[in-house]
Amino acid sequence: MTLHIVGRRGKNTHHIIEAMFKGAARSLRDAVRVEGDVLPSTKGRL
Repeated sequence: MTLHIVGRRGKNTHHIIEAMFKGAARSLRDAVRVEGDVLPSTKGRL
């Protein structure tokens, strides 16, 4: 996986990096979450 994160605002480098990692981690957590026993599909949604 190649991930590009762009920091748009902020003055404290520590907090900017922390927010980037936290945002990426939450996105990945949602992406791999198991809901029910059916394989998820985007068929008919895109």
